[in-house]
Amino acid sequence: MAYEGLISEEEKVELVGKIASVIDKENLSSNVLGKNEVKIAVEKILALQRHQPEVCLEVEVISAFDIPKYKYDETQKRFVSAPNRKTLFSTAEEKSLLYRERYLLILQRLRRNSIFAPPPLWASTRRSYHKLLTVDSLSSIMCASGAEDQNLVVLFGMLSQLEEGKFYLEDLTGHVLLDFTEAKVTAGLFVENSMALVQGLYAEGLLRVQVLGSPPTESKELSRDVLKSANFFGGTFVHDYFVMDELGKKEADNETAMIVCLSDVWLDKPEVLEKLNELLRGYEPLLPEAFIFMGNFSRGPQSAHSFFELRVTDLFKKLAGVLAQYKQLVMRSKFIFVPGPQDPGPGHVLPRPPLPDVLTKPLKDLLKHNAVFATNPCRVRYGTQEIVVFREDLIAKLKRNSVLTPSADEGPLHFHMVKTLMEQSHLSPLPLHASPIYWWFDHALRLYPLPDTLILGDQYAHFTVEYEGVSCFNPGSFLSSGFHFMVYWLAARKPELRYQAE
Repeated sequence: MAYEGLISEEEKVELVGKIASVIDKENLSSNVLGKNEVKIAVEKILALQRHQPEVCLEVEVISAFDIPKYKYDETQKRFVSAPNRKTLFSTAEEKSLLYRERYLLILQRLRRNSIFAPPPLWASTRRSYHKLLTVDSLSSIMCASGAEDQNLVVLFGMLSQLEEGKFYLEDLTGHVLLDFTEAKVTAGLFVENSMALVQGLYAEGLLRVQVLGSPPTESKELSRDVLKSANFFGGTFVHDYFVMDELGKKEADNETAMIVCLSDVWLDKPEVLEKLNELLRGYEPLLPEAFIFMGNFSRGPQSAHSFFELRVTDLFKKLAGVLAQYKQLVMRSKFIFVPGPQDPGPGHVLPRPPLPDVLTKPLKDLLKHNAVFATNPCRVRYGTQEIVVFREDLIAKLKRNSVLTPSADEGPLHFHMVKTLMEQSHLSPLPLHASPIYWWFDHALRLYPLPDTLILGDQYAHFTVEYEGVSCFNPGSFLSSGFHFMVYWLAARKPELRYQAE
């Protein structure tokens, strides 16, 4: 052949890998790979080699209201893009669609799980699996007298309290009454309106629960592979082979890159401003990529008086005065401010808009483009990493609203909380009366695909949990914890607890 020997075997293998990577990210109309698809992939690779974009690492903050919305289409068996909308007002229908979309999102994930997916017909060995039934299929179950094992069933649905004190499992086909008398509860926190797997004995319209469990998670790698080029996270999204590879290399090389995280930064406490001054002085030579300051920004509860206090006493102006002493940090580091549940703003509905401009003007004037007043929750993209930031007292709310309490032997309370969020694929899997949400923007609280890192601001004591490849940590309240905070090392993807000694 004329081209024989032009490239080595190693280069051939690398080229085939690049072609496969490009094709794998495309939404192909058919499962059959043809010459035209390969040709397009090669042309993209050659174009990128000729015009390699400049790759730089930077911290990008994404508003909850700018996150792309996708709905799962049960007919097409895939996610489809929904129209963007800026208004917060929703119709009554969208409230019911909120739960439907949560249900379908997890169901499509379960159908791929080896626990519930039947083996393919061509598989050499037959493995066992659990068949997921729907509520309407229960009526067809006919059990022979005394053969109780024949009505052992596994269902997936939403825990609903349709009558006072009575819980049901509800799916798209109907609902069935649950009896928790002999139920064994697996790790996690189960609340009303959360999704659950139930194994039990069904007879005469009653499901006697034997095991209550959460739907197992799916790795972020598998989810992203299934979703292809769909941008679920938001912001600047690149799935190009060369760009991602280059970003990954730059992340690994920048070993000192860090994000400093503090929660409950009470600016009305003089000792907090004093310790912030010391903290900034210590980190000025290191120049972190970003500082994340989570509310509440004053000790008192939200009210007209608290808004007046923040404005009149110029607490953010005092913080600006502290920051102004550290010119290198002001020029080089990003300062991200995430409002807490008690900060001034439009009520307690999630996602929460940024702090009002009337309060934050002194910081904006000082920090210019390095001041980011974010929504709660918000998302942060750094290179190839996807980071979710959420300020909410979740542990107390989940415990208070739990249907059944897990055994203490299963792990500490914060572990149950993290496990619940990951398996529910949602930051706030609580009933709407306990945690109100703008119905149309419920997707902004999704944890699907799983992020690389989850930063929580909770009044609970500081903790770190690694779960299913996600690094989750909580710095705790800055003052109440004795001035503890967290440093997240971006290259190693590891959090580290620090404290500002008294």
